[in-house]
Amino acid sequence: KQASRDKRVKLFGGLAVGAVAVGIVLAGYFGAKSAQPTTPTADPDAKSPLGVTSTFGLPLAPVDSAKSTLVIYEDPQCPICKLFEQQFASSLRALVTNGKINLVYQMATFIDDNLPQSDQASRRSIAGLGCAVDQGKGVEYHDLVFANQPATEGDGFSDELLRKLGETAGLTGAKLTSFQKCFDDGTYLGWADNANQYFRDQNIPGTPNLVLDGTTIPDTAITTVATLTDYITKNAK
Repeated sequence: KQASRDKRVKLFGGLAVGAVAVGIVLAGYFGAKSAQPTTPTADPDAKSPLGVTSTFGLPLAPVDSAKSTLVIYEDPQCPICKLFEQQFASSLRALVTNGKINLVYQMATFIDDNLPQSDQASRRSIAGLGCAVDQGKGVEYHDLVFANQPATEGDGFSDELLRKLGETAGLTGAKLTSFQKCFDDGTYLGWADNANQYFRDQNIPGTPNLVLDGTTIPDTAITTVATLTDYITKNAK
C-alpha cells in the first residue's frame, strides 16, 4: 500500500502549503493500519450516542434516504484530517444545509496503534465526542478536537483537555454535568471501538477518506473546494 500512501500524502500535503504540516512525518497515517491492533475490538453490546447510524457514524444532520450520502473517514489524531476540515468543512456542510447531501463522519482510531505513546487519544476523544453528541454539541466538539491537535504527533489529548472541550463547545449547567459524567465513566469507549472496527472492515486505506454513495471519491477530485463540490454535485442523486 506504499504507492497509495505516497499518493495521498502528496495530495493532502498540498493543503498545508505554507504550514508546519508540510513537514509532518506521515508514515503510518495512510494505508498502514496496524497488522496487530492493540486497541480494543468491537463490542456489539456497546452503547452508541443519540442519532448514530447503523455503521456507528455520526451524521451532521438527520439522514434523508432520498439523498446521496457523503461519508468522511477521519482519525482525531490525523493532521491531514485537520487540514482537510479547515479547507473543506464549511463548503461540505453548506451542501447539507442546502439539502443536497447527507454527511456522515466515520471516526477511526488506527493511529492509536501506530502511536501508542498517545495513550489511546483517538479512542478517548471519540468517546468524548459521543458524550457531546448526546448533549447537542457533537459538531462543535468534533471541530474543537481537530482544532486542539497537539503540535507533536503522538502527544495525544489529555483527559483534562477532552473534558474541558465540552465546556468550550458551549455546554453549561446540567448538560455540562451530564457530559462530564459520560466522559468520566467512559460511556462511549465501546462506540469508538465499534466505529474503528467498521473502518477496518471497509478496508479504508487511510484518513481522510471520502466515499459518496459507496464509491470512493478519487484523489483528483479533492484538490480544491471547487473540484470537490463539483464532483459531488455531478455524482449525487
